[in-house]
Amino acid sequence: MRISAARKMAPMTLVRAARAAATAQALAFQAHDKWVKAFKKEYGHDDISDPLVEAIDYCRGDKSALTREFIAANSEPGKS
Repeated sequence: MRISAARKMAPMTLVRAARAAATAQALAFQAHDKWVKAFKKEYGHDDISDPLVEAIDYCRGDKSALTREFIAANSEPGKS
């Protein structure tokens, strides 16, 4: 099957979407790295519990549930 010349390049809408996704991912990575470093500084380890990973890494649940109490209650090592 031969690909026509017009199909050799991706459409600009796809390029813009890819660039936007790459930018958003870079910002998300930086924010996540900052969170892990702050957690490690506060609690002395980076063994982040499953409930925190679910809430932060996988965006599951209500973000308003990320309270001081919830984070403290899920901050002990060995809960992952």
